[in-house]
Amino acid sequence: MLLIEKTDRNFKVGESLPPAITPLLRELGVLQRFESDRHLVSNGNESSWGDASLQKTTVLRQTGLQGWHVDRARFDAMLRDVAQESSARVLEATRVTHFEREGRSWRLSLVGPGGSSTASAEWLIDCTGRRSWFARREKIKRRDYDSLTAFVMIFIEDRHAARRDEDSLTMVESVEEGWWYTVRIPGSRRVVVFLTDIGMRSAKVARRMDGYRALLSETLHIRRRVEGYACVEVAPLITPSNSSRLERVTGAGWLAAGDAAASFDPLSSQGVLTAAYSGIRAGRSLDSHLSGDFDALRSYELKIGSVYDGYLDNRIECYRFEQRWPESEFWRRRRK
Repeated sequence: MLLIEKTDRNFKVGESLPPAITPLLRELGVLQRFESDRHLVSNGNESSWGDASLQKTTVLRQTGLQGWHVDRARFDAMLRDVAQESSARVLEATRVTHFEREGRSWRLSLVGPGGSSTASAEWLIDCTGRRSWFARREKIKRRDYDSLTAFVMIFIEDRHAARRDEDSLTMVESVEEGWWYTVRIPGSRRVVVFLTDIGMRSAKVARRMDGYRALLSETLHIRRRVEGYACVEVAPLITPSNSSRLERVTGAGWLAAGDAAASFDPLSSQGVLTAAYSGIRAGRSLDSHLSGDFDALRSYELKIGSVYDGYLDNRIECYRFEQRWPESEFWRRRRK
């Protein structure tokens, strides 16, 4: 097996893992290793959504059922190391520049630290995120349901603060043109994310450091949670966070998994969870197909579609719960 990874060193959003991740990590055989990596336990959420008050939802602290706030770089490196230890050949800082079908195999042109090279494979699994780099070049259309975009800042705690931040909750706060969330992550850091639609006034303002700080100062709860923290970024990291999916997630000699197959609104906390789930299902479905079960890939596609249809219904219900700004274009778009 060959794993080709571009290895983007930028900070990645997707730092909150719900309790449902535990059985998936156990199935992958990495749970014990994950638990030894000093990620932070998440005890639930508190949200200002529908009115200005904070409502708290806690996670039952039963063995193996807690959620997590993770260091994504450490988490991703752990999965990469496990793949390599499991006999996968891992090419880091490498990208595919071209591919073509040769009989029943794919021929790949690669560029990496050692220069140009080639590789071949009978099957490809597209895990390139929302770009769906391979599938789109196979002319598979991707449907976008919105244009939600995240503006991400990292804050670091003042080591001289009178009281250490021990918060273990994800805080969510809706505002007139979008919503915010913040979580504490390993390394005495706090992620603060503003989500709105590209093209809206707030998106243009949030691109600038002074604009981002001005929007943050207008929040009621988020701004208080970052008191005692200093910003370590010079400008927000801007990344797509919209809901979208491929019209097809399988084809002749290929599958798509993770965000490449279907991406989720961060409000759902389903991104990393479903990426892990679909990755496992894709691998097992392909193995079954190669063993003679020729319905396996179709079943995989139907399952991914079913999961996403359920997600879309839940997404509408969550956004409809916020009724405070009936004239806001951001909220009107999500009540349809």
